Amino acid sequence: MKFQEKILIENAKKGDVQSFEKLILPYRKKMLNFAYRFLGNREDAKDVAQEVFLKAFKYIKSFNTKKNFINWLYQINSNLCINILRKREKELAKKREISQNQKDPHSQYFLSEFKEKLFQCLASLSPKERAVFILRDLEEKSIKETANILKCSKSSIKFNLFSARKKLKNELLKFYPQFGEKNE
Repeated sequence: MKFQEKILIENAKKGDVQSFEKLILPYRKKMLNFAYRFLGNREDAKDVAQEVFLKAFKYIKSFNTKKNFINWLYQINSNLCINILRKREKELAKKREISQNQKDPHSQYFLSEFKEKLFQCLASLSPKERAVFILRDLEEKSIKETANILKCSKSSIKFNLFSARKKLKNELLKFYPQFGEKNE
């Protein structure tokens, strides 16, 4: 941890709002991008990024300065995103149930852009797989950093990353079968 960051954390722990604002300034874009990649929705991502910093300010007194501050922010962000995904999944299940009961042929979602297709594929991952995939492959965190952020073992990270990549590949091949391996 940088010396200046440590001082800002110590001042923020004492309730200094200006120090906290200086502390989080370099991480705003990273937190927004992480939430956007995780959720696929800019408005939800903005809300989550703001909530990350509100929670960080609320709990800064309990932050262990021996830990990496940005990883702590990623951990808060990941937990908030997972909570939103759980809510979405419940809402989607309700919509599917209503749609099936009404036998509405127009209830399927059709995606026209690759970004939407990728997000749909990300939705097929478990929250843990999604968090691992985003941290490792999109945020380019190391296995160790990812394990620290998600509070799990390195082997768990490796397993979930392998599983996520395999699932994503299979899901993307549904949209783009021409890119599949040819078994000739």
